Formats: sequence, C-alpha cells, structure tokens
Amino acid sequence: MKIKGRVYAKKAKNGTYYARIILPNELRAVSGKSALWRSTGSGQVQEAKRSIAAFSAAAQLIFQELADKYLDGSEVSISAEFNRKTVFNVTPHLDAIDQEAIEHARKSLEKSLTADSAGERKA
Repeated sequence: MKIKGRVYAKKAKNGTYYARIILPNELRAVSGKSALWRSTGSGQVQEAKRSIAAFSAAAQLIFQELADKYLDGSEVSISAEFNRKTVFNVTPHLDAIDQEAIEHARKSLEKSLTADSAGERKA
C-alpha cells in the first residue's frame, strides 16, 4: 500500500514561513494528529525552502518508521510544496538534504508525536 503525505509552506502575517506537515490518513490514528506546524525561523524564501526540505525529509523518515511498525508493507512518499507549487518529492532527494537539519527537524517532529501518543495532549 502506498501512503502519501505532504508538507507545505505558509507565510504568516509576521513574515515568517511555517511548515505544515500533513499526516497521511493511515497514520493519523497512530499519532492522534492530522497535521503538525513548525516555524522555519525565516522570512527569506531560500532559507525557508531549506527548512521545508529538512522537515519533509524528517517527516518521510518518521512516517516510514510508523508505517513499518503499524502498517506492514506500506510505502510512504512525501511531497513538498512552496507557494502552492510542488517543489519536489522527497524520496529521491533524501541524500542531498543537509543531514544535520534533518536530524534537528526529526527531533522536533518526534517530540510532538510522542507527546500525543503518550496521552499528554489535552482533550
């Protein structure tokens, strides 16, 4: 089974870009969320694109781990969008993305997902 997720950028009123990570439907029950928001920390287009790429790669890795654990035989693919245009599909570009940035993004996303699955989210 193929599972598709996506990450897209949105510019806030303060000028900073945010990444919205959309969880695939199949993984929403596992995580307890439908989407995660993360600041790119920048209002500059090129810096924001690099952050979006890192969040996309981290999401790809985390979602694949969840799919391997809970949905045997599923393959996850993530597409990244910037200004409503698909920038790239993550899988073929994983090696080209800054590994340190991916690790930082991964820790941020995992923290959000584990907090929800541990029942720390307020109802």
